[in-house]
Amino acid sequence: MEQGHEDRTTTGPDGPGVDRLAPWVGGLAVALVEMAQGRRPVTTLDAVATPAARRRIHRVVRAAARPRPGRRIPPVRLIRVRGMLPTAGAYEAAVTVGIGPRAIAVAARVEHDGSGWRIVDLVPPEAGLLPAGRRPARTTPPDRRTARR
Repeated sequence: MEQGHEDRTTTGPDGPGVDRLAPWVGGLAVALVEMAQGRRPVTTLDAVATPAARRRIHRVVRAAARPRPGRRIPPVRLIRVRGMLPTAGAYEAAVTVGIGPRAIAVAARVEHDGSGWRIVDLVPPEAGLLPAGRRPARTTPPDRRTARR
């Protein structure tokens, strides 16, 4: 191994390296979206979440979950995980998750607490999802002539 480069794939005292954390965190984001769709129980991530994260995840999932009788639930797939280690024992990632033809972002932070990695925060775009086919209304651009005066 070259000097100055850490082995990112081995397991050390802080747990798995970045290369092993990325797919795990991606799976957490997919599970979160599936929980919001009603495909998984709300308690799916409880074993790996801190108490504060668990409460927030439950609140987000319950707010997003709405039964859609007779409607096909689009499949969820992991598209990409972009992560980094901001400090020792912490991993933050922006996860892109596909839901049918659409994609959303989920922000994640996990920390190693000495016994394992725990979800500290897992945040979907809580208010940003629109039903398929709907777009936000266009806003009128500001009148630049009045701004120059």
